Parts: sequence; C-alpha cells; structure tokens
Amino acid sequence: MRIVIDLQGAQSTGSRHRGIGRYSLSLAQSMARQAGIHEILLALNGRFPDAVDDFRAAFKGLIDPTNIKVWYPAAQSGSGARAPGEVRADEMLYEAFLASLAPDAVHVSSLFEGLGDATVTSIGRFAPCPRQSHCTTSSR
Repeated sequence: MRIVIDLQGAQSTGSRHRGIGRYSLSLAQSMARQAGIHEILLALNGRFPDAVDDFRAAFKGLIDPTNIKVWYPAAQSGSGARAPGEVRADEMLYEAFLASLAPDAVHVSSLFEGLGDATVTSIGRFAPCPRQSHCTTSSR
C-alpha cells in the first residue's frame, strides 16, 4: 500500500512548534517506523523551505529520501489572506500533485491550516481520489 502523509500541519508557521506540528511529525515518524511492506511518501509544501530541510533530517533512515516529495503553490500576492481565486488555484495544484503520487491512502495531519500562509488543505474537492473510501474531504 502506498501511503502519502501530508505534513503541512507540521510546516505551517503558526503550528510548526505547537501541538499540531509536534503531533503531526511524531505520528508520521511512527508510521514510517511501522510501515513494514507499505510505502510511505511525505508531501511537503515548498513554500516552507526551512521545514523541508528539517524533515529530510527527521526522516533520515526512516524512509527513502526519494519518497520525500515537495510541491509548490502558485505565486501569492503578498503575505496574509489570499484571494479566493488564488486559494482555488492552489487547491487544484495540490490535488493534482497528490494524484500524481498515485496514493492508496492520504493522511492529512491538519485540515485547519492556511489562514495567512501558504498551506493548502483541499482533498477530493476537484480531483477524485483514486480510492474514494481512503480520502478525507471537508465540506464547504
């Protein structure tokens, strides 16, 4: 089974060093340690470059470095809240990125990120998940 773990909840500026960030990182590391025959991929947001480097170190020896996948949201119009069109474009890019990884399951550590930063938390809103029963969707 190919399991993609989205770690934006541990990358986000507001959550990285708080509860959700520590929980997300710890859970992902535990999943990687217990993966057995399952393949673990990490999905990281390239708009948080310091966190990407930290996670490469945190997962050294736990997963193949090539299984750390970084995607980049579209350019943003400054800091703070994004325009609705920018959010939708980023959600589409993010979902296309996830689909390109051909996951059997996707774990998103926090759907409550992205207010005022580059985090994107859309799952199954635009692109159907490969196996719908393994996707988490948020109602909007």
